[in-house]
Amino acid sequence: METLTAPKPAAPPASFTIYDGLFLVFIVVVFCVVTLLGVVTRQEALKTEAAKSNAETWATWFKGASKERFEANYAYAACAGGSKTNAISAAPAPTAAATSPENKADAAAPAEAPSPTAGTWGGCLAQLQLETSLKDLRNPFTGMALRHIEACVPSDRSLAGDIHIQKSVATPTGSAFPFVKSNMALTDSTLEKLQLSITVCDKGGYPIKISDIEF
Repeated sequence: METLTAPKPAAPPASFTIYDGLFLVFIVVVFCVVTLLGVVTRQEALKTEAAKSNAETWATWFKGASKERFEANYAYAACAGGSKTNAISAAPAPTAAATSPENKADAAAPAEAPSPTAGTWGGCLAQLQLETSLKDLRNPFTGMALRHIEACVPSDRSLAGDIHIQKSVATPTGSAFPFVKSNMALTDSTLEKLQLSITVCDKGGYPIKISDIEF
């Protein structure tokens, strides 16, 4: 009785096929996409850290000025505390030209009225952004000067890197919460001690708490 044997399957071709090429292309594309996502994520993380560093710089400045601004002849008069007098820039000493006979009439004229922004948050903020090292800080997300905003709003990416400053206000005795926070208005007085809370917005507009300080 004759035994039938099944035919052996043909050996696969040893040459490089088009399907092998497509698979390798797919692997390369996936590798490039993953690498690109990693680079973008790292750049965004660095920007977020830079934004946090900006807010920490503001917090450090406020801490350092907490006591100094109540001293006489404080360098940044608009931020001086204690009394309205301290918050007004001192007039420059009269020069020889100013005391000459032809200028005596001008010297006798009444002094110019103090700036209405002296001793207010708006005046202090403006002076800090013009005359201190804080003016050199830049928003890492936009490259522009830092903005002080009223609130970080999630999903509003235009607020990324901006700074939000609030004040803590004491509530009446017996209240459930000893303090409540509210935004610093430009007209708020800076003549007394302030409890400030500094927050920075991340790339998605979400708030990142930085520090609670006394100013």
